[in-house]
Amino acid sequence: MQRPDGSWPAAASYRMGRFPLFFGSSFLTTVFALSALRPARPAPTVPPPRTGE
Repeated sequence: MQRPDGSWPAAASYRMGRFPLFFGSSFLTTVFALSALRPARPAPTVPPPRTGE
């Protein structure tokens, strides 16, 4: 479904409560797709707490 320019078509990404009203855009869909494809960053390392040395 990816377009030749690298974007993805619009998809509903937010529903307005009980109402059948959906919001979305091709920009938002592309951002979600790129976020899913981006490799996860490793968790930052936290040095152990210093003791009373």
